[in-house]
Amino acid sequence: MNFVIPGYLTVAEVAAELEMTNDGVYKLIRRGKLEGVRRSERGLRVPQEALAAYQRRLAKRPHTVSIELTSASHARADFEAATGVSAAEWRRRWKADEIEETVDNMLLTIRARVLLVAEARGGIADGP
Repeated sequence: MNFVIPGYLTVAEVAAELEMTNDGVYKLIRRGKLEGVRRSERGLRVPQEALAAYQRRLAKRPHTVSIELTSASHARADFEAATGVSAAEWRRRWKADEIEETVDNMLLTIRARVLLVAEARGGIADGP
């Protein structure tokens, strides 16, 4: 039985608010990005004020990502300029849970994957 606790949200409610999975919310809590309060063995809750503070931090970040694969060298350079690491290193860090799960980082992960797959298939090449 779930009891409503004033001022606290369930993980599912936070996930819905942030448009992410429950697992994503648990990761945020484990990484210390979002406060979680254990009310019982199975009852983890997030203070509404902690969620509001997290959303304020997110609002301060830029939210634009583009994918433009004009040439291999340009695509690699653009990605590295945006992230500070290669597409392969980004993918490794993402898989190792070393990168925060945000919309922007998910888009960068997709961009890295597109670049890596295209390179592996010979889909992008440097100009003549």
